[in-house]
Amino acid sequence: PGVKAGKIDLPIVEEVTMSEAHVGRLIGKGGSNVQDLQTQHEAKISVASGPDPGSKTVVIRCKDKETMRRVRDHIDIVEELFEIQAHQKAWIVGRNSSTLDSLRNAAGLQEIKLKPSERDSLVFVGSRAACHAARALFRTHLLYFDTFRDLDAELEVLIGRLKEQGELNEAELRKGGKDHRKGKEKGLSVQLRTPRDMSSRH
Repeated sequence: PGVKAGKIDLPIVEEVTMSEAHVGRLIGKGGSNVQDLQTQHEAKISVASGPDPGSKTVVIRCKDKETMRRVRDHIDIVEELFEIQAHQKAWIVGRNSSTLDSLRNAAGLQEIKLKPSERDSLVFVGSRAACHAARALFRTHLLYFDTFRDLDAELEVLIGRLKEQGELNEAELRKGGKDHRKGKEKGLSVQLRTPRDMSSRH
């Protein structure tokens, strides 16, 4: 049977069984997440013991089926694939998976897995709402891929010309290239010899 939250009748009731770990993320610190959901959707969410050890039953009460669908989008755990190109993998993952971790936290996903196959894919694990946010974040991140790849290509051309002209300090090139590969800087740290430097050598 339905219940009333304040003056609102909540006749639609559904139960979801999930792990205790996910329930903890659903509730949030001090119950902040579940309180936000209840306020935003005029719903009531409670937690009871689950059928198995380590599980919980989440009871959701809403005023209509459409509201229930929206609430379930934030609660149900799903897996979704996000296809990427092989040459984009390093840009997407980042150094020591830093980019993956950052975007996972921003989207509110539980996990992101890299699934090698004929077409590389990321596997988003989390609520439907979190997966939707993750898709938007990764698409935005990929918008910058071609820009930085073109900048890298132009930089390599410039370095080649400077080396041919003898104006590039090799030690600085090696140091800058190492920093560049580590992702500390997007540009190389290079040292050009000024006319004064060159004249002082004669």
